Amino acid sequence: MKKADACGVHGASSKAANRTLLWMIAASLSLIVWHVWTYGPSGHWAAGDAVDKAFPLLLWGELLDLVFNNHGILAELWDILPYFLVGLLLGGYLRTYKVAVKLQASLRRYGIASVFLASLIGIITPLCACGTLTTAISLLFAGLPLAPVMSLLVTSPLLSPSAFLLTLNDLGPEWTVIRTVSAYAMGVFAGLVAHLLRNRGFKTKELFVEGAIVRGDFHDDDYPDERLRCNCREKFGNRVAVKTSNKFLIFLAKSAEMYWPVGKYILLGVAVGSIVERYMPYQWIYHLFGSRDPLSIVWVTLGSVPLFLHQISASSILAHIKSSLHGTLDSGAALASLSAGL
Repeated sequence: MKKADACGVHGASSKAANRTLLWMIAASLSLIVWHVWTYGPSGHWAAGDAVDKAFPLLLWGELLDLVFNNHGILAELWDILPYFLVGLLLGGYLRTYKVAVKLQASLRRYGIASVFLASLIGIITPLCACGTLTTAISLLFAGLPLAPVMSLLVTSPLLSPSAFLLTLNDLGPEWTVIRTVSAYAMGVFAGLVAHLLRNRGFKTKELFVEGAIVRGDFHDDDYPDERLRCNCREKFGNRVAVKTSNKFLIFLAKSAEMYWPVGKYILLGVAVGSIVERYMPYQWIYHLFGSRDPLSIVWVTLGSVPLFLHQISASSILAHIKSSLHGTLDSGAALASLSAGL
């Protein structure tokens, strides 16, 4: 039986990512404190009875209004809830029946066409960047060519079934199509570049041992290599799978276990987006996302790369930015923000 901390090798969520989440929360709260201290509650100069109230009471009232008003965080979460639940169920189905793993197994037989198939698989794979990386490594060690693996590595963090549905809710069908096509195109581009470089000084056969690691999830109880199988039972769905062979129960368990990994990014995206729309100076937002300056794309990309912005949080934050700009959102800068920080 392996120790629980062995999951760190198997692709557990990065502590650095969680620290980034905490940093974003702290920065958002600091922005609220600064705004209330400078301008008073709700973005207006303190006047009347607001002047007589202590600052902690003003801040507390502002936080309550941010969460509970008709356009606040709770109202938006309620609107998102149906898309969130459908995304969980779809992700649970894909993981229960190992749809992506079965598709990955067929990539080797399609040659250059596998790049296009792998990009599609990446879009339907409900994995974050950390999970995608370990999956990609296992595929490489199993002897899969680098080109389709690179496509999978690029597309999977950019989009998933849950992110697709939430983008549809947050930004509408047009932006959902734009995001899907751009994610797919980026995966195809990365795969084709890897394919062209394969025989030009970049020899992958010398880097990876063919057949060393079997495809699949290290946490699955039926993972075929006992040396690498994780017995920590970290995931609820796998603990249920050990006790029953009922696929429906396993499906429910695998769907339920995703509520927090997905839900925390929805909560963060809604909260940060609401705070940005309500408190961020309009001139700053317009300069980056509304001025239609080609350099804005560069600045947004450079600023987003070091910022861990989950695919699920990104659409909600961008929706609030779009709302605050009243139709002047620059599509290039917006697409850069959706892609560069993931």
